[in-house]
Amino acid sequence: MGIKFRTYVSQTGRKDVQDTIDDLDVEVIVEFSICLRYLANTPRPDWGDKLKKLKGVEGIYEIRFKANNAQQRALGFFGPEEDQFTITIWAIHKQDIYKPSDAIKSAGKRRDQIVARQATCDPLKIDGEEFPPTEKA
Repeated sequence: MGIKFRTYVSQTGRKDVQDTIDDLDVEVIVEFSICLRYLANTPRPDWGDKLKKLKGVEGIYEIRFKANNAQQRALGFFGPEEDQFTITIWAIHKQDIYKPSDAIKSAGKRRDQIVARQATCDPLKIDGEEFPPTEKA
């Protein structure tokens, strides 16, 4: 059983991470889906550079892939449950600069809100369906 992906939900119920993912164009969604399927079905030691811990901030990682001639980044953390990775913000990375510029700080703040139960998370959805889909026997 692999990792389950979740998205940040603010204390007011705003789902801006899921909204951002819903608004991504087809090329980005396809590459993101491929990356997530790999992470969900591959043992963590074999993830390589598809998921990287960020330096200078505790417990924040970035899912990394390229699409639309840009380095796409889904920043988040492992949790709140053991088998989950929660995406707290979406960013573009170019020449050591993130867009939005406060992406790393926001990712950490949102992680802290979820851990403190001041915010929640929902299952990640792609095209309206939980992703990656649960394998049926």
